[in-house]
Amino acid sequence: MAALEREKSIYYSPSDADEFPLPSTPESHLYIPVDPGFLSVDKMASFPIYVYHPGRERFVLFKNEESAIKQEQLAMLSKGGRKPVFVPKTSSYELNEYLSQDLSAIVDDPNLPVKEKTQKFHAIASTVMQSLFDSPPDMKMFVATAKNISDSMARLVVGDSKSILELNLLRSYDYYTYSHSMNVCVLSLGLYMDLTPGAASADLHDLSRGLLLHDVGKCDIPNELTNKRGPLNKDEWEVMRSHPVKGFDRLEADDSLSSESRLISLHHHESADGSGYPAKMKHEQIPLTTRICKVVDVYDALTSRRSYKDGMPPFNALNLMMKEMKREFDQDILKAFILFLRKMGKLTDQGF
Repeated sequence: MAALEREKSIYYSPSDADEFPLPSTPESHLYIPVDPGFLSVDKMASFPIYVYHPGRERFVLFKNEESAIKQEQLAMLSKGGRKPVFVPKTSSYELNEYLSQDLSAIVDDPNLPVKEKTQKFHAIASTVMQSLFDSPPDMKMFVATAKNISDSMARLVVGDSKSILELNLLRSYDYYTYSHSMNVCVLSLGLYMDLTPGAASADLHDLSRGLLLHDVGKCDIPNELTNKRGPLNKDEWEVMRSHPVKGFDRLEADDSLSSESRLISLHHHESADGSGYPAKMKHEQIPLTTRICKVVDVYDALTSRRSYKDGMPPFNALNLMMKEMKREFDQDILKAFILFLRKMGKLTDQGF
């Protein structure tokens, strides 16, 4: 698989970035920095953990891969101020699996207020998704880890409707495949719940995974195209347009995912007027969940910052979608999405 776009890779909440100065040594690139707040007491962690010793200018083993993390070990890490621990990049899959499984405990914790719960969920889920797209494991591992995230997200939003608002407030406006996948999943799931009140929990779990993996085909697109500054040329665009088929091919054998949710990856670039790709489907030929994803996918792309352009304000993006791009969308879904964004507080006093 081609590695996707790279961003500063560290497992912590973005608001804590300044609290975690990282060592600059020749060996640093071999480790993943991790916020110790993401580690759970007495839970088996099948990866070694290192700490950085400034005096020795080297990484020192703190816990081996055959033991759980003890309370006294976490307490020891907090002495002298918060600082990261380090996991070898060779153990990145074990780390991602550990963190994605831990999301269930966060979502199910009755003592966590919804704001704190969604902040913790978003911080961990985003960093795990970043790692999955940045250095993809084999597809079975990729899908299994994404399922842990999507299942927890579905339980979160079903358990407390306020979590959709809180997750939306945490939305990243920088366009990377991992952050875009999270954004599209959150907003599409919220819109689907508005359009289909009383939807079965099983359907929401299934849909959340299909949405989270809608761009999984970009794992097979060269990094220089996904990161290119400026527009793609004709040949490059043809390669980029292949990602829906590549994504569907990767999910086709996953019989735990419904056919409708699996098809989101294949058809999220179809347009209501038949001008989309790859199958040039029209209107009701396109499944409802994919029509929802199409609207949210374009909105998130328009309002996100890229390396070569600023994101559009929500009002401007929706104005463009309603006028110049009108024929591409299911108009009922687009109108429902505008109402949904107003409910989220995104369009206050802006004319919609």
